[in-house]
Amino acid sequence: NVALSLKFNKEFTPENSLLFSITSGKNSGEITLQNTNLISFKSQYTHGHLGYRKAITPTGIQIPQIHLNAGIGYYYADGTSLITVNDQEYESAEEVWSLVFPLGMEISYYVQEEWGFVLGISNTIFTRDTVDFYEMNNNVDHQLIINLGICYSFN
Repeated sequence: NVALSLKFNKEFTPENSLLFSITSGKNSGEITLQNTNLISFKSQYTHGHLGYRKAITPTGIQIPQIHLNAGIGYYYADGTSLITVNDQEYESAEEVWSLVFPLGMEISYYVQEEWGFVLGISNTIFTRDTVDFYEMNNNVDHQLIINLGICYSFN
């Protein structure tokens, strides 16, 4: 699974900022059920959210910075699912959507006044259990996302 993300932070103070993120990518996966049914899916998705970003370490140039972030957003995917039952295959095109609650942590390091590197890890929790094109009772879909990128500060 691969995606491209753009994130914008509006700092109110060096410790507190508003985060806007938009991600577009591809998902795929498989689910094996008890009766040896296999469900595989592929999708193209877009995910956007607004969040709060809080520094938990001192901020500055050439100092590793750690931020926690939490937010709320929207997820939309267009894809196909393939269900295999007793060697019979059934394919269907589907659209799914969900409200999302991303929770995560970012580590950034600025090498100059404006330029730096960032590593982010977040777990996105979905309010609907159909992101993998299959609904299961008592199951919450979630997606672990690891971002690696460069950052630029506009002053």
